[in-house]
Order: sequence, then structure tokens, then C-alpha cells
Amino acid sequence: MYLTHCETKRDLALIAASAIVNRLLEYLIVAVGLSTSVAILFLSYSVPTLISGFMVLVLIGTLIYLTILLFLALSKRAAEIITSTGRRLMRTLRLRKSISSATEENSKASLETFYDGFKTFRQNPKWLVIPIFFQLSWFFLNYLAYVLVFDALGYAGISFGFLIVVYFIASAFKGRLRVFR
Repeated sequence: MYLTHCETKRDLALIAASAIVNRLLEYLIVAVGLSTSVAILFLSYSVPTLISGFMVLVLIGTLIYLTILLFLALSKRAAEIITSTGRRLMRTLRLRKSISSATEENSKASLETFYDGFKTFRQNPKWLVIPIFFQLSWFFLNYLAYVLVFDALGYAGISFGFLIVVYFIASAFKGRLRVFR
């Protein structure tokens, strides 16, 4: 986001809103696919308790993360809560002895721009058509990579359903790891 800000000279809060919308679209696809995959897995196969518990935990984590992103995108209060929590944490950890009124004003102005960035997408949903198209293309190309990997390993006759399950489970794990980086 910083490099985009330096290159375009656009407001960082607006760039952050765009990045969260991108992550929201990505996780929406992963959450729907993972939910479907877990349902297929439980209905079609006898899954050991340890694995099913782990899968449900990953699904719950993905849905919680998606809920937080949706809350951030749809509620002006969410960004205020996150910012005030950050300020309280900074005061508690004494990272800043005092927060100046200029910093508070900058923070409020950034939050307003951040929320306005989401408002732009809410008022013009047609602007999301191309990003959704690219996210779905990303999904299909990644899925094709899994098909080709299994084919290269000599497993050419694997069902579409099995590959979907493997793909979304792997995507959810990759996504969880990316969040913690």
C-alpha cells in the first residue's frame, strides 16, 4: 500500500480501503469454496475426528476473518473501534507518551477517507465487476495448476469434487498463513 501511495500520490486510507475490498473478494470466494468443500468432504467420506475438527476450525477461522472484513467495509464504527483500540494500546505500552491533537485530527480525517473509499464501492457496485472477474480468473487458473500437478504426478482420473476439496483446503491454509505474516 505504501508503494502504491508513493507512486500514485493518492490518499493512503483510500488505498487501504481498496486493498481490503480486494481481500474481501478473495476471502469471499475462499469461504464459499471451503464451506462447500467441507460439506462435500463430510458427506462423501468418512473423515477421522481429528481431521474433521481441524477442518471445522479452519472454516470457522476463515468465516471470522471474513466477518471482520465485512464489518470493516460496511460499518463506519468498525474503523473507529480499531483506531481507538490502537491508540489505547499505544498509550498502555507507552509507545507514545501523548497523542497530539494534530495526530488525532489526522487519524479522524484518514478514517473518514477510509470509510468514504468503501462508500465509493457500495455506491458503484459495477466497479467491482472487473475485480470479481479477475478474482474468479485467479481461482480458475490456480485450480488448473492443481489439476496439472495431479496429472503430472500420474493421478489423471481424479474427480472434480476431490480437486475442489483439495484446492480450497490448501487455499484456506495458505490464507491463514498469509494473515500471520
